[in-house]
Amino acid sequence: MAQAGLRKIFILLAGFLLLLTAPARGAKVQITADSMTGMGEAYLFEGSVVLKREGAVIRTERALYNRLTGDVEATGGVTYEDPQVSIQARRAELNLVTRTGTLHDASIYIKEEGFHVKGEEVRRVAPDRYTLRRASATTCEGDGAAGGEGSPDWCLRGRKVNILLGEWLKATHATFRIKGVPVLYTPYLNVPIIRERRTGLLMPTAGYRDLTGFFYSQPFFWAMADNRDATFTVDYYSRRALGGSVEYRYVEGPKTEGRLYVRALDDSERDEVFSEWQAFHRQRSRNAGGILDLRVISHDQYLRIYEPYLEQSATRFTESTARLWAWAGPARLFLLGRFRQDLKEGVDDDTVVQSLPEAGAFLTPTRVGPLLFMGDADGVRFDRDLGARGQRYDLRLRTLHTLGRVPALTQSVEVRETLYDLARAPGEDSLHSEVFTYQAALEGAFIRPVGGYRHSLEPALTYRYVLTEGDTAPFFDLREQVRDESVVALTLLNRLYGEGGEYLTARVEQGYDFGDGNAHFLPLLLEVVLRRPFYAAVSGTYDQEEGRVAAVNSALSFSYRLLRLTAGQSFDARADVSTYTLRMSRPLTRALDVAAGLRYDDKEEGGFEEIWASLGYLSQCWGARVAYVRRPPDDFTVLVNVSLKGLGEVGIR
Repeated sequence: MAQAGLRKIFILLAGFLLLLTAPARGAKVQITADSMTGMGEAYLFEGSVVLKREGAVIRTERALYNRLTGDVEATGGVTYEDPQVSIQARRAELNLVTRTGTLHDASIYIKEEGFHVKGEEVRRVAPDRYTLRRASATTCEGDGAAGGEGSPDWCLRGRKVNILLGEWLKATHATFRIKGVPVLYTPYLNVPIIRERRTGLLMPTAGYRDLTGFFYSQPFFWAMADNRDATFTVDYYSRRALGGSVEYRYVEGPKTEGRLYVRALDDSERDEVFSEWQAFHRQRSRNAGGILDLRVISHDQYLRIYEPYLEQSATRFTESTARLWAWAGPARLFLLGRFRQDLKEGVDDDTVVQSLPEAGAFLTPTRVGPLLFMGDADGVRFDRDLGARGQRYDLRLRTLHTLGRVPALTQSVEVRETLYDLARAPGEDSLHSEVFTYQAALEGAFIRPVGGYRHSLEPALTYRYVLTEGDTAPFFDLREQVRDESVVALTLLNRLYGEGGEYLTARVEQGYDFGDGNAHFLPLLLEVVLRRPFYAAVSGTYDQEEGRVAAVNSALSFSYRLLRLTAGQSFDARADVSTYTLRMSRPLTRALDVAAGLRYDDKEEGGFEEIWASLGYLSQCWGARVAYVRRPPDDFTVLVNVSLKGLGEVGIR
């Protein structure tokens, strides 16, 4: 009897399920439950209720469903899931047709963006849009994010929050919280919640530096189109400056791209405006192209004051170039302009040589029998307000011949004719010079197995002869640094190979100069490079005439267990300067790491040019790095960078 009763109930429920799967506004709804009661067009389901419609699933203990409208009132713990979101709520009023409604005490997981959102009241006004009251949002996993009692590592909490999936999160009276403790407040917040480009405010940067005081930078990103965007930034330095920057970027197809950057700071201490201009544009076609690369800085102290890192602030020169090129038969034509800027304090800009413009052509290498011919011609105008200036015209022809394979003898002859048209006293404005160069190299290679390795010995004997004739020209660039030369050099290169590639390289080179009627040995060069199991390199020159080491450079890089170390050293006897660099890093735990470094110059006061140390933390949903950078005599910077998964970075320095 019991089995017959259960069968009757099962048949009755099945009949009702067939009825309920009839179209609701053209869609099908499937419902299962422990019990069901009909009330006209509405049905009450109780006990393990599951409602399914076109990828959306609702699970609850009690649900009142309207078959005509698709409305569902669910209580007793509600879970909702579709391809975009997963939701848990205490109770909910939803519409299965429009996928909209209201949820109470809800926790939402936005799948694609990895966001967890909690709110006392959540209104889903469209499938991709939510309005929340007293809500929080985070990308952290765990009980605190998913609706448990704990607090996530970080979250944003607002009185009222609006979310557009794949676009943005907006909040009023928002606080940024770490482990539930509020640390920052803003009356309004608008951040993108996807990696794609979106218009809106970016995370600000705030901090402190000894030279500039407290610093605040607020960027705004404008996504104009798929191929164009811009960033507008306001910068404030409490001790000395207020200003901002604009950066515009574009990509017009695979062969055209560029960016424009302008920054201006009104420096109150110097009572002047510091500015920086950068522009880059690249355009190319099959037979022609052009590149513009511009950087101009208004004041030689701009980088020192507003760049805390030694690598950027110690920049000595900037160079702006504009180049056009085109193929014309076997020749490549070019037009080049260069503008150089010396940022060393006290250097007169009027003395810096500018190349404006330079034009020329390169001849494609052409083989005639056993000879390979090539050449180029160019003319350039050197300009400056103080010092020699004028035009230089160069014509160079070169032929190359190779005989044999192992050993191989390679010989080349080059002839260069140079004319000058200078702006100075009449009769002294036209100069000319000729340079004849002959080079020869006899090279071979001998390879033999050594154990499980291969050893290669590659000797080379080279000779270079240079003869100069004509007038002595002013110095414009490195082309003028040509002198008579007759030098022979012997080089022995050793290589050790294994299955993993090259393990060891050692090179010894000794040259002998016959020139200037004062024959002598050139400095002896020794270079050794170890590539496996760690990297180590050392090179040095020994001046036999003066009986001293002329220069030594070395580098070391290795990992031991969790420690990563890189070190470098440089010594120049002529300048009598030694510099040393060191960098170490090591993870302390799976989430925590430490790094430190220094740069030491024995000519600097106190020796150290820069000392820095940093501590970093990285978890599933956020990361932070605290760094301290000190440069003599008293300049220091403290940096704190916080990265939040899904929201970008907050920087404090």
